[in-house]
Amino acid sequence: MKPSGDVQLPLDEQALSKAMYVEYRLANVPPFKQRRAQEPNLDNQGNVWFTERGTPSSIGRINPATGELKDFMNPVPEGSPHGLVADLDGYIWWAGRDVHLGRIHPGTGEIRQYPVAKKGWHGHTPVLDSKGNIWFSMLPGNKIGKWDRNTDEITLWDNPTQGGRPYGIFVDPKDRVWFANFHKCSIGMFEPGTDKWTEYKAPSAPCLVRRLGMDPDGIVWFGQYSGGKLTRVDPESGEVTEIAMPVQPARPYDVWPDAEGNIWITDDGTKATMVKYEPDTKKFTYYPSPQQGDMPKVAHSHDGGIWYSPRSASTAAVGVLYPDMSTMEANPKYSYPERQ
Repeated sequence: MKPSGDVQLPLDEQALSKAMYVEYRLANVPPFKQRRAQEPNLDNQGNVWFTERGTPSSIGRINPATGELKDFMNPVPEGSPHGLVADLDGYIWWAGRDVHLGRIHPGTGEIRQYPVAKKGWHGHTPVLDSKGNIWFSMLPGNKIGKWDRNTDEITLWDNPTQGGRPYGIFVDPKDRVWFANFHKCSIGMFEPGTDKWTEYKAPSAPCLVRRLGMDPDGIVWFGQYSGGKLTRVDPESGEVTEIAMPVQPARPYDVWPDAEGNIWITDDGTKATMVKYEPDTKKFTYYPSPQQGDMPKVAHSHDGGIWYSPRSASTAAVGVLYPDMSTMEANPKYSYPERQ
């Protein structure tokens, strides 16, 4: 693996010797003219699902064991689905243009959509809470929403941060809803039981914030996409700490901790490189990717893989980085993760 472009990366040869990338390339065959895959996520069978944002749009599924690809076509070809998540019953949910949510039954292919109440609103990223409800961000509309599993109804809340435009989102083990205020250099937290909102601002404002995640110790991490910094938030103390990325220009897109507390970052500034940050040692390790293309979201699989999609790459693909092949499980058992 070699760094691409003009950016010179610090390469840890010992770490890279243990790593392997695998990419599943997506051919531009009819009805697809130019595929634009993004946001892989896993179901409880180990299948990898992704959204296809080209025209016509679709929801795709890859079986990593066989490489089999199946596309479920979106009834709205220009629907531009964004994020997706699998629910407790195996349905695949996505959010996209002119819909709060869409839902597909993988067995029958039946699709149901929940249209927006106002033209111009879009669902962005859906996530699952502990009760099986689906929460989602709304960048156009500046809201967060919830599909209630018991009532089959959608409720919307106005984001109190004016112009925040919620982007990335996750639900923590206490069912608190966290989201990135894309245009306000901050993240927000909503407590459904009390309707309480809390905002945590980055010291280096202004900046753009795309995505965020929580580590096993309850610390929230996000990247300053326009500022080249990794940001740490302690919800208990309210302390916000910034850590400069060692290679500039850096544009951290997704920031998603693994089960061991390592922080995995996709960095557009270094030609869409995967970066691991270890908080205990403060070490950054760079994993140059096979293709140049932004990686909007990653997902961790139970065999130690980090799934991604190089959305703007010359060849559409869904890929996985195995950082240490020696630690891979031979027969991993899949279950729904606590945080999607």
